[in-house]
Amino acid sequence: MDSLVLFGFDLQRLLAGLGIGFVAGIVSGVLGIGGGPVLVPAMVFILDVSQKTAQGTALAIIVPTAIAGAMTHYRLSSWPRSTPSRCGASSACYCSCSACRCSGRARARLTESRQGRRARAMETLEQVAALVRACTRCGLAKGRRNAVPGEGPADARLLFVGEGPGYHEDQQGRPFVGPAGQFLEELLASIGLRREQVFITNIIKCRPPNNRDPLPQEVEACAPYYLARQIELLGPQVVVTLGRHALAWFLPKESISKLHGAARQLGERWLFPLYHPAAALHNPALRQTSLNDTSSRSS
Repeated sequence: MDSLVLFGFDLQRLLAGLGIGFVAGIVSGVLGIGGGPVLVPAMVFILDVSQKTAQGTALAIIVPTAIAGAMTHYRLSSWPRSTPSRCGASSACYCSCSACRCSGRARARLTESRQGRRARAMETLEQVAALVRACTRCGLAKGRRNAVPGEGPADARLLFVGEGPGYHEDQQGRPFVGPAGQFLEELLASIGLRREQVFITNIIKCRPPNNRDPLPQEVEACAPYYLARQIELLGPQVVVTLGRHALAWFLPKESISKLHGAARQLGERWLFPLYHPAAALHNPALRQTSLNDTSSRSS
């Protein structure tokens, strides 16, 4: 039986080409392969070059492959993903960063009451804290007594970020409860605040052995997953970094000796670097500097 011909092309081959094209397009879209719409018809053309309808078959595959591939890839790429960044935003649909804001959740957040935002944020902050306590992402988990997620109200406008827990923090599971914490409370009192009014946490959530400096791999295993999420949930107006390691995570190329006491705007919030309270305890000059830096920005 002779094949049906449409505009000079074999109709059976055209229909077969359409089917192959859609399947190839979906597969290439799922895999994110842009070459799918080209490779499949090219193979058909080479294998069927002796046939007069080869070009028609190839064209029949190219069009649906391109359409199906583009639609599938676009649909998959629009699914939420959580890629935390140092500003505390992510590319998922719950983000609040102006650079990647999802309009649906952003509009809902704007219409929520302050009490509703606080309750929802606190619930999720507690979930983050539970993840921190169960975390084994780096070797610090093996030597800790307690992980230290942080503490404070869910609607805190000030977020204090230190380097990592010390001995007393590791024993109690709370941030800044030793001598350094006492000086931090003194700094807060100098501007009319109590620690219950601010959120306090650290770059890493587990104590390094002998209170050594955090290693880069420990910071990268912790901060992008927990601190970034806390910043996103809190949405603080000001992030106060305590010490050079905390500053380095936000501004890797800057020096605490140059930036201390000077506010800098980062996206939607302000960054305010201070010397670490522990360093101030060991150096009377730094202690007075920290008090001066804090009181100068009390407004």
